[in-house]
Amino acid sequence: MRYQAEGVSFLHHIVARSETWMHHVTPETKKESMSWKHPSSLCNKKFKTVPSAKKVMVTVFWDHQGLQLVDFHTRGATVNASIYCATLDRLHKAFRRKRQALLSESVLLAYLRILHSRE
Repeated sequence: MRYQAEGVSFLHHIVARSETWMHHVTPETKKESMSWKHPSSLCNKKFKTVPSAKKVMVTVFWDHQGLQLVDFHTRGATVNASIYCATLDRLHKAFRRKRQALLSESVLLAYLRILHSRE
């Protein structure tokens, strides 16, 4: 009903959010592992990089103008109300920097659940 009343400008008030848990890994690239060696020196063995047990929650907020905030939570596996409030505070600061005009109007937060398929 709001879209019918306000038209396309209604869509400018929507901020989408999605989140997912990811393994925290910083693999070494081939270029980073290169080093100068004497031809007679032994080669270093390469081991397969495996994801660490540590996970990071990534929360992404965007609107019709693009990405507004990417937030990472590394404190354990429990996400509670205080962590969500801190994320919303960071989102508010991002809007103050990027979209000041939207703060004086209504903002609609939309949660998008993205289903991941295993390949």
